[in-house]
Amino acid sequence: GSIVPPGLYIAKMKLPNHEVGLEPFMTYLDGIIEPNGTVQKAAAVTGIQQNDSSRDIHVMVVNMITSGVVMVCCFLALVYLRRTFPEKYKQNEIAGTAPMKLQEGHLGLLRAFMVTTEQAQYTTGLDGAMFLEFCDLCMRLLIVIGAPLILLLGPLTHFLEDHNDVDDPLALGGVLAVPPHSIMVWAHVLSVWYVVIASQIMIMQAQDKFLARRFEWLRAMPPPR
Repeated sequence: GSIVPPGLYIAKMKLPNHEVGLEPFMTYLDGIIEPNGTVQKAAAVTGIQQNDSSRDIHVMVVNMITSGVVMVCCFLALVYLRRTFPEKYKQNEIAGTAPMKLQEGHLGLLRAFMVTTEQAQYTTGLDGAMFLEFCDLCMRLLIVIGAPLILLLGPLTHFLEDHNDVDDPLALGGVLAVPPHSIMVWAHVLSVWYVVIASQIMIMQAQDKFLARRFEWLRAMPPPR
């Protein structure tokens, strides 16, 4: 046999089952050859451990609760800071340049969501307005892309396919739970192109709006520039 030098990674290769025809071709890293000739597993070298799929839902719920608590704390902190340091957090309202005057209290800040991009540009400048426009674009992308995938494609995959061999509960509505010869494979293929086309259209539309505001801002600058 050939001599493999120390430090060379060994990749095991898993060939497809030609009799069944369902198992995909895949390769994975198996280990590394030490100077003494022994093979040490790649997981032991890198310290990586395999995820416990049975705890994925628990981890997801904990992360969602943590994110919700952080959001509420940030909102309450903003309410407190506006009352304690109005010269800093109510500067535009005091100067009279704010698009609207927010009412005192926890619900008064919700009116800030009614501010348009044009109003924000007049108060905070083009950069601040474009940051808000970027946040709006992200929310629109989540609605246009996430809503059909979560409310339609996920449930169809979950209820129309057999998931006896799927151990990860979070994968029950995904493509990993779809047999290779199922018609749902094409539904997931179409969903990929839906995501690509929808994202491309919305991003290009946002870019066109930005360019229009950018050129208008440049033309409004006083000479010389």
